[in-house]
Amino acid sequence: TVPNDFHFVHPPPGVGTCTVAPLTPVELTWTSSSNAWVYLNETNLTGLRAAYAGQGIEVSSDPLRLVGLSISAADTTIVFPGQFGIFDRGDDARGDLLVALQKGLPAATSARVMVAAGDRNYVNWARGGNFNPSGPVRVPSIRGAGTGVFGSLHNRTINIRVGVPTSIAPSCQ
Repeated sequence: TVPNDFHFVHPPPGVGTCTVAPLTPVELTWTSSSNAWVYLNETNLTGLRAAYAGQGIEVSSDPLRLVGLSISAADTTIVFPGQFGIFDRGDDARGDLLVALQKGLPAATSARVMVAAGDRNYVNWARGGNFNPSGPVRVPSIRGAGTGVFGSLHNRTINIRVGVPTSIAPSCQ
């Protein structure tokens, strides 16, 4: 069952790009999507290498992709950018960077943030290890000579830039 439509609540719906002050975390919230079992949150951060140059913080790639996770259909809030990078927290090479991002994005950077509502098949396929929010591991939805899944994600995106708000990119706050 494909997750139904949802929209951002904060920043307000219809805002395609918004602006935050440097080093200011933003709480992103959205309406729930019926039939969603999880929300997968992803961001591509641009400009970090230049912003952290000379500070001893290594940025392995620019843009930098980080993933966040809201592990239930009721979890419709995530703090950006600090709660992204959950799967990178054990990576020593990114440790200093992830700690720095807890304060917010530095000046002259930007991000594209996606929130995707995933269905039960997607959750059962993508999970592993001790991450089993939907109960016991089930069989793939495709079986036979191969294996796979019919899973679905329904997504929304917003662009966040760091700087001074404008009429085109109002404040995210």
